[in-house]
Amino acid sequence: MIQGEGFDESKSVRSEVYCARRRGGPAVRVWARVRASDAEAWVRTKAEAKLADREKRVEKLNIRNLDPMERGRFSKEWESVQSRFVDSPKGAVTEVDDLVSSLMKTRGYPVSDFDQSAADISVDHPRVVENYRSAHEIALRLEKMEQVQKI
Repeated sequence: MIQGEGFDESKSVRSEVYCARRRGGPAVRVWARVRASDAEAWVRTKAEAKLADREKRVEKLNIRNLDPMERGRFSKEWESVQSRFVDSPKGAVTEVDDLVSSLMKTRGYPVSDFDQSAADISVDHPRVVENYRSAHEIALRLEKMEQVQKI
């Protein structure tokens, strides 16, 4: 399902196709294959449209590379956080989340809305974005756990 959409036609089609396959018969199986293929094409078209919208949005942003001093500073901070991970994993995860946000902001990505930031990053770094989402989710969970422990 494409994020943000209210209705997942592919699930509806999958259940329809599954039921048809169970009823059997060669004609029904052919129909089921065609119907499943139509659903896949619909989902692919929606995903391609979303990506095109994201690409247009990112083109309007003023994304820039880090200059050598910035790159060195972020690298040193990254190494510093990594070295603390063994002794303080919770703190390190939170620090890394903040460091990544700072890096993105420095490069010109808007960072006020995490989901939008992740969508923006996915245009140029599609393989990185899932790790980014996972790490951010872990940082949020740790933050919530700390808040509960303070109570």
